[in-house]
Amino acid sequence: MKFGKTYSEYIEKYGRNRLSGCSYVEFKRLKKLLKKCPLHDTHTAGGVTGSPCTLLSSDVHTCGKSQEDACLDSVPTQCDSSCPGCDAKFFGELTDELAQVVGCFNNRAQQLLQLHLASGLWKYVIRVKSSLARDPMSMIQEGQTLVNYASVNAIAVRKILKKYDKVHHSHEGSAFRGQLLAKRSELMQSPFLIELAALHLNLGKSRNSSPLLNEAIGNFSCDFDDAAATLSCTLLDSMKLDINLTCSICLDTLFDPVALGCGHLFCNSCACSAASVAPFLGPKAAKKSAQCPLCRQAGVYVDAVRLNELAILLHNRFKEYWSERRNNERKEQLQQAKNHYQHELQAVMGI
Repeated sequence: MKFGKTYSEYIEKYGRNRLSGCSYVEFKRLKKLLKKCPLHDTHTAGGVTGSPCTLLSSDVHTCGKSQEDACLDSVPTQCDSSCPGCDAKFFGELTDELAQVVGCFNNRAQQLLQLHLASGLWKYVIRVKSSLARDPMSMIQEGQTLVNYASVNAIAVRKILKKYDKVHHSHEGSAFRGQLLAKRSELMQSPFLIELAALHLNLGKSRNSSPLLNEAIGNFSCDFDDAAATLSCTLLDSMKLDINLTCSICLDTLFDPVALGCGHLFCNSCACSAASVAPFLGPKAAKKSAQCPLCRQAGVYVDAVRLNELAILLHNRFKEYWSERRNNERKEQLQQAKNHYQHELQAVMGI
């Protein structure tokens, strides 16, 4: 079955009921938009396939190739130029649609995670505001629905960009996907995907979990047998997401994990130290110019997310390690806090 049909059936079966009000990547419409491109199949007459670039004169193409070199080759040639007509409309509409999808996914995921982690009076406030049920089975089903929603839209984006490159014999689609990663608009990069996977494992492995719950989380696993802990998610279309749970700074299993805006994971204290911020202040206190220790991308600390569900999962699996590191970091943070406020006091008093 072609992906377009599968995608439409998914939206009709799940989207209208479980994800009412959520947006989707308009795969079929974008595909039709590409077919209407004036450069589409321009050089396929007579069974000869050439570059889709346009002519500046009777014998020179926009890519700089001659008529003979560009159009009489049986193998599609590669032009450096893009398609201005498609670029303006196609990429603009795809960007808008994807922004709505990412926003919907993040908001729904946050609501579900808050519902699970809430306690005391705040728990009842969220329960009144939310239409979600708080029993484990309902929360697992909602989490699975959101994971599928993210993965099916991510597949749609991947396939439509691949189609763009095929139509135009270019790398513009691949370059656009790279821009999504840089702008933190890639669905598979969302920290809430990691949190939903951890939520499934936390709910399914609880003492009171039933066989039905354990069966519902079959697409998620956490492997702690190897030297490096890994969280694995098997998504739609055989897509698999393997998340390394080792901090690349301290080279130990993540403790009090945070995800920066670029998607890279670190211990909270390690990320803060890399940005010259006291851990008790949190990563968001870093300067806007602070860069990710791995990819060196600036401005990623402001979008940092504390991975509370992942912290619970790691705490339950590494109790001795977690307890020892918590005690060590607590002593260190108390000393840092004391030094920080003493410095602030001296600055105010002019000492």
